[in-house]
Amino acid sequence: MLCVRLFVRAYILVAVIFIFEVPWLQASVFSGTEGICSLAECECQNDRVECSCQEESSFQESFIFFADSRKLQHLKVENCPKLILPAGAISPESHLVSFEIRNVKQVEFHAEALSISRLRDLVISDSAIVTFHQHSFKASMVDTPSVSLIIENAQKIHVKSKSFAGIKSFTAENVEDLILEHNAFKLKVPTEEPTINIKLVNISTPSLSSSVFPSSFKSITIENSKIDKVHANAFSGLYMNNITFDGVSINRIERGAFSDNTIIGSLKFNRCNISSLSQKSVVAGVSKFILTNSVIQSISKHGAINATVATVEIVNNRFRTLGQESFQFVSWDSVIIDNNTFEFLEQGSLNAIKGPAEDQDAYFSFTNNFIGYANFKSLVTQIPTTVNFKVNSNSFGHTCDCKMETYVKSITGYTSLSSPFQDLTNMIQNTSRCRLSDQEKPCFESASSLLIGEYAKVLCVFGQELPACARVIDEEDLEDVEEVAEVDRVPVNQKNNTATFYDEFILLFQVKTTKGILLFLLFCVLSSVITVTICVGSIWVHRLCKRAKLVRDNLSGSFQFNSGEDKQILYGSDQTTCHSLPDDEPQYAEIAEIHPYPKDIENRSLSKFEHFTLPKFESTTLVSNAASTLPSMEASTLPMRSEKTDTNQTESTSLLSENIDTTQISRLSMSETSLTDEIMMALRDKLNDPNLYMSVMDAKLSPSDPSKKEEDLYCAPLYSDPLQLSPAP
Repeated sequence: MLCVRLFVRAYILVAVIFIFEVPWLQASVFSGTEGICSLAECECQNDRVECSCQEESSFQESFIFFADSRKLQHLKVENCPKLILPAGAISPESHLVSFEIRNVKQVEFHAEALSISRLRDLVISDSAIVTFHQHSFKASMVDTPSVSLIIENAQKIHVKSKSFAGIKSFTAENVEDLILEHNAFKLKVPTEEPTINIKLVNISTPSLSSSVFPSSFKSITIENSKIDKVHANAFSGLYMNNITFDGVSINRIERGAFSDNTIIGSLKFNRCNISSLSQKSVVAGVSKFILTNSVIQSISKHGAINATVATVEIVNNRFRTLGQESFQFVSWDSVIIDNNTFEFLEQGSLNAIKGPAEDQDAYFSFTNNFIGYANFKSLVTQIPTTVNFKVNSNSFGHTCDCKMETYVKSITGYTSLSSPFQDLTNMIQNTSRCRLSDQEKPCFESASSLLIGEYAKVLCVFGQELPACARVIDEEDLEDVEEVAEVDRVPVNQKNNTATFYDEFILLFQVKTTKGILLFLLFCVLSSVITVTICVGSIWVHRLCKRAKLVRDNLSGSFQFNSGEDKQILYGSDQTTCHSLPDDEPQYAEIAEIHPYPKDIENRSLSKFEHFTLPKFESTTLVSNAASTLPSMEASTLPMRSEKTDTNQTESTSLLSENIDTTQISRLSMSETSLTDEIMMALRDKLNDPNLYMSVMDAKLSPSDPSKKEEDLYCAPLYSDPLQLSPAP
């Protein structure tokens, strides 16, 4: 045992020595204790070092910068599969001023990887994935932010919560997928005035998360990018000097995206395409709001932009629909709404622009706008008369007619009552233009539009006939007029009932608005439901009536039996199983026709039956006062061949006649409620009567009557004819 123990200990000792002494068994991870200039992949010149990865480079798994006594200030790492910077990769004691990472597929900064001291520039370019973990940048003892972070040409950037501390600027350009988590840019701002700049150029991001910008910033600029959704409180920093969206496509801006806790010096949207602007999406205090050269697909009602704002510029935009009170501006000094295209104005579109600043003269401008369709009271305002107004050169898609004055009054909400608010009726009517129809263009040198007043002077003079230019139309021109797309019109001044009904329908449902579309769909659904209900109800009532009629027929005696004048249906005869007559009456079988005469009868000889006696047929009949009876059998049901027999047949004839006479039953009135019971009782009585049973014989073809077929015999009743019975020996 002692030898074994010594041997094991010696083996372990040799193995330990072997591991530590053989260099190729050591871990291939760069520890950083060696100077970076001693690495084969790195080359140092003066204060600059450049590292390029090779196939078996060790520092890419865990890179830690160590420069010995040399004060290296510029570091560049390139052409690596990956570069992972663990905690303390750049220590506070390093003298690095710039750090460049180029053409590295995967770059990952762990917590406290960079301690900000002297570092000023961090540039990452041509990477596939760049990840910043929480607290990747560790703030130094110096409070002033110093690092400018630039990322270019990356496929994906993932910035986790509170990744940065003490940065001066962040720039991301040409990024296919930018993921910014909650509080991604929560930064420490030691100064009273914000000094941090954020710039995103040509990026695509699924969303700007809630509180993604919770700190104060000097500027946030997003250019030529795509943003699917801007969440609530995305911009929630206390103070932001400038927020600019330039050439950005935004699918949806959520409620409260620009928080009411934020003061924004300038909020600008230029060349943007915004699909949906939710209610109260902008509720921050804004010194200057600028919306230019943009397309707004949908803007919510009742304060999509609800802000205390000093200056508003809404210029050269296209609105598919401007909802009711979509703009709610308070304490404003200047509101300029010029050169815009409004395809549809809902009622009260400008009604919430009110409450101008009282400490100085306020100014309101509404000029050079095109309004395709204006709803009733769409241009009503609550702007005091003390405000300086400029309203002119606006155009309407409404076709010119002689009731333009009524049209203008309907959209401006004209009233003869006194009001403290400015009425735009006269300004609109005297300076605005309407669209000329093709019929009237020749009267005005083929102009496409005309001032409302000039049109009235030429074509709307009371008692004057229309000029020749307005009456004569060539056939080709008439076809062109019919093909021209009709522009939206306010329901006034119509010439026929159809147009009036159409315009009233448009006015009622406002089908160009979200609310109108929903109302119209609801109307269609209700109409469909009512129509289907009426049809189903009609079918149900029809079936009920039909069923009630059948029940009434059944209760009124639909179980009828053959009268004395009709032939009695014999046993086994059925028109569906045997034969169908042309007149659709049941097939009747007669004993005389189905069963051939006995040979003795054919030879006119009944000598064999002179002493033959049949048992007397006794028939059970119902009492005369019974509620129901079986169908009666009259004498004509079983016709006798008396003309073919002589007087020697009197015994057989009298026997049959007596049987027929005794089986005739007078038809009694049946009780409707006990019809089945009476029938069953009668059948039971018949079946229990032993006198009705007789011997049964198989039907056979008669050699004397070849016309009879075998199938006729199968349909015939199987019973024994008394006339064909042979006497007992």
